[in-house]
Amino acid sequence: MLEPAAPLSRPTYMDKRALVALVALLASGVVACGHVASPGNGPGSGGSGSASPARTSGSSAGPPQGGTPSPSASGSTGLTTADNGATVRLTTGQSITATLVPAPPFSWHLPAATGSIVHRTNASGGYPERKPARATFQAVRPGRAVLSAMDDTQCLHARHPCMLPQRSWQVVIIVTRP
Repeated sequence: MLEPAAPLSRPTYMDKRALVALVALLASGVVACGHVASPGNGPGSGGSGSASPARTSGSSAGPPQGGTPSPSASGSTGLTTADNGATVRLTTGQSITATLVPAPPFSWHLPAATGSIVHRTNASGGYPERKPARATFQAVRPGRAVLSAMDDTQCLHARHPCMLPQRSWQVVIIVTRP
């Protein structure tokens, strides 16, 4: 049996691709784990009037733990990306507006609701536009609904997609009778 005269070598372009993939993966981990903005100071925190869920003291990372924003006298409240994981209590007839401000290179898809407890009455912006994704929901009947959205960026849909991690946003809505 004959043996090869020289050892077989792996093509170098494979090594370069693996290195690029590793660097991209590590960079996405730094982006995902690097900096946590305090509530009200980060992208998407919106302006005054946003509903801020109660947070446990010393908690600086992760979603809020079941805070309950209260509607204003006009019967509506505002939600932002900082309210991810919150629980909001509304009575039938009240409205809530979610405004998710893009953080480049990402934009948010329009928030959607599960079931028929709340009804989306207005929506604007959102992916692929670079405008805030804004949606207003009205409490229709008692029950529980979940508002949710994902962020997105064009490079995720390219022929050779980027490896940036997407974020999800979710708020639980509890509707009761007035």
